[in-house]
Amino acid sequence: MTLDPALQEGSLVPMLPEWQVPGPNIVALYQPTRRETAKVKVFVAFLQEIFTV
Repeated sequence: MTLDPALQEGSLVPMLPEWQVPGPNIVALYQPTRRETAKVKVFVAFLQEIFTV
């Protein structure tokens, strides 16, 4: 799934653009009821580690 159409039509907008860094645009979306599971925490930490400049 890509968010490009939502960004282009303006229904989804970037927040804090001054804090963006060069690199791939990676977004982790998950259900609020799942945010505290160990698997989600580990996966998000993994993404942060490999994509942190």
